[in-house]
Amino acid sequence: MTFLELSEILGNLGEFMGSILILTTLIYLAIQVKHSKELLDENRKIALGQVHQARADYRLQTFSNHMRPEVLAVVEKLSGPERFQEPLSKDSWSSLSIKESYLIRQIQRTELVFLENNHYQESLGLLAGGATSRTDRQLLSLMPSLQVTGEDRGVSSELKERYEALKGN
Repeated sequence: MTFLELSEILGNLGEFMGSILILTTLIYLAIQVKHSKELLDENRKIALGQVHQARADYRLQTFSNHMRPEVLAVVEKLSGPERFQEPLSKDSWSSLSIKESYLIRQIQRTELVFLENNHYQESLGLLAGGATSRTDRQLLSLMPSLQVTGEDRGVSSELKERYEALKGN
C-alpha cells in the first residue's frame, strides 16, 4: 500500500467520521429543540394557570369587599337591592355623603384595575373568547358610572377607545 493510497483511505475515513459526528450533532440539536418546545409549552400552561388564579383571587376579594355592610347599604341606597349593576345616575351620586361617595369610588377603581388588567392580558393573547366579551360587557356597564363620578380620568386611552367602539356598535 502506497502513501497515496493510505492517505486516501484515511481521508475517506475522516470524512465518514465527520459525517457521523455531524449527524449525531443534528440529532442532539433536534432533541434539544423538542425539549425546549416542551418547556415553553409547560411554562405557558403555568403562566395561564397563574393568570387564572390571580383572576379568581381578585374576584373572591372583590366579592367579599362588596359584601361589607357599609358597601351594601350604599348600593341599596343608589339602586335598590335588585339592580346592583345599573349605571350610576348624577342625581343618585349627588345624594351620597362623602363616605358613601368614597366607597363607590373605591369600588369603581377596583373594577377599573380589573378591566385594565383584562385588556392587557387580552393584548398578550392570554385571554380570549368568553373573557373578552365579559370584559366588554363590564366596560359598557362601568364607564357611564365612571363618567358620573369623574373616575373616567383614570381610564387608559386604549380602554376609552375600546369603550367608544363598543358604544358605537
